[in-house]
Amino acid sequence: MFEKNFDEISVREICERAHVGRSTFYAHFQDREDVFIRHTVVFGRALGEQLAWDEAVGTYRFPVGRLFAHVRQMKPLFDSLARARKAEFIIKVWQNNVAEVFEQRVLSIRGAGSTALAVPATLVAQHLAGTLMTLMVWWMDHHFPLVEHEMERQFQKLIAGIER
Repeated sequence: MFEKNFDEISVREICERAHVGRSTFYAHFQDREDVFIRHTVVFGRALGEQLAWDEAVGTYRFPVGRLFAHVRQMKPLFDSLARARKAEFIIKVWQNNVAEVFEQRVLSIRGAGSTALAVPATLVAQHLAGTLMTLMVWWMDHHFPLVEHEMERQFQKLIAGIER
């Protein structure tokens, strides 16, 4: 699956694997980094849509177990990005896009009943996304010390008490 490091992949190889010509590639993307960044944006936005409010418990819920399983599977890619000095940038892009969608979800969850005393939705969203990304990076840096469902449990504990 991960035959090469990120820096070793060429546009020609991407085109061959995708069965498209170079002109088609360049009609949609500037370079190979653009492909990856756009994928990161789309993935982050789709991820953010999963934020929900659990009325029974009175807290936000975000299913991170599958995300952490995906991250474990993609660890060689993250390592490759780190060697290419792109990991921090990609994580920041991911966090910003997750937070942007989280903000929309928080506003939707709050509805018209939001009070002036509530923490602004943008701060709640940044807090949730930042907590998620910090936990994910910690988990990778420490060689996956907890299983995915335990990471989900810990994340839910970390965000418990954040008001709607």
